[in-house]
Amino acid sequence: MSLQILKYSLPFKTPFATSKGKYISREGYLLRLEKDEVVAYGDVAPLPGFSVEPIDEVERQLKENKHKLNTLLSGAD
Repeated sequence: MSLQILKYSLPFKTPFATSKGKYISREGYLLRLEKDEVVAYGDVAPLPGFSVEPIDEVERQLKENKHKLNTLLSGAD
């Protein structure tokens, strides 16, 4: 079993404007989990101004807890 964490930044075709600001791209992390012959995907993409945690905190937590996430998702415990 393996968990991959891939950072991404996707530019918007046109800017996304809200009362909290203007956004020109979306940043986040794509999570890819492979176990046996099954592959599953997820993502973590906090939106600045709407999410409690900033993207750099998400990155820190993912890196710090990658081993724990691998263990938890493997179903070993």
